[in-house]
This record gives sequence, C-alpha cells and structure tokens, in this order.
Amino acid sequence: ANVAFTAFELPGSTTGKPAIKPLFELNWEDHHVPLRGISFWCASPLYVDGLVYALVMTGGLMIVDVNARKSVHRRWLDWYCRFNRYLYGAVASPTLGGKNIYLVDNSGCSIVLQPGPVYQERGRNILENISPWSQSGNPCKQEAFYTSPVFAGDDLFLRGEEYLYAIRGK
Repeated sequence: ANVAFTAFELPGSTTGKPAIKPLFELNWEDHHVPLRGISFWCASPLYVDGLVYALVMTGGLMIVDVNARKSVHRRWLDWYCRFNRYLYGAVASPTLGGKNIYLVDNSGCSIVLQPGPVYQERGRNILENISPWSQSGNPCKQEAFYTSPVFAGDDLFLRGEEYLYAIRGK
C-alpha cells in the first residue's frame, strides 16, 4: 500500500522491553493533497489537542485527527512557496507559539493558523530580503528560510539564509 501517514503509540515506560505499536495508517490516494511533482513529508509534524499538522515540501498541508483516525483537512497553501528539483518549498516544521500555529515557507512567507480541524487563518507575514549572496535558487536572489520559528516569551526568532530575524511581541 502507498502509505501517506502512520500513527504510532509510544511505550508508557522505558523499563523492560518497551515497544512502539503502530496505531493506524492513511493511504496516499485517499488522505493526501494531490501531488504537484514529487512530494515528500520533510518537516516534523506538530501535535496539538489530538490533531497532527503535517506539511509536504511542495506546499501542501494535511491535518489528521488521531482519535477519529482520519484526515480532517487537506489543501495547497496559498503562499510564496517555490519548489523545483533543487529548491525545497516548505521544510520548516509547523510550530506552536502561544495559541497559534506558525507555518513558514522557503520564501519567508509565514501563515498563522488557529489550531483546530477547520482551516482558520489568523494572519500572514512576509520577510523579504534580496541578497546578492543568496545561494537558495529563489528568484531574484531572495533570501531562503528553511528553519522553524523559535519562541522566547513574546518574541519570535526566524533564521534566514543570511540573517537571524527577531520579531518582538507586544
């Protein structure tokens, strides 16, 4: 079978012979955003309140309800994600910051989501730096972003190809 998603139960203890048990699998055809070229799950998925948020490197999002054992949302995200044979479009892991989920593509576009089974976008932000030193392959030498955001208090930090950005909270 062509498996798109596998859920596992981790052992409750590390004593004795701990075993990881497979819980369920979702097949590729029924539970994945239709392919746009070759598509791989690169980023680590995010688990929040019984839902798993997974990004595919070509710019797709899948939300899986682990209790219902099914995908509850699939879509291509409307962002600046550029993808080709040498350029990964979305490899930063979805990140929970406060009450929001942050998704970052390789071109510096961040989508802020409200957690839940329904896609609810709360905002967008774009960091754009044109740099003659960029090696990313982005058009116009645009700085690439391949890392997940990091939160410290009310501040968000995002590492680009050239700079480390600090976005201060209120």
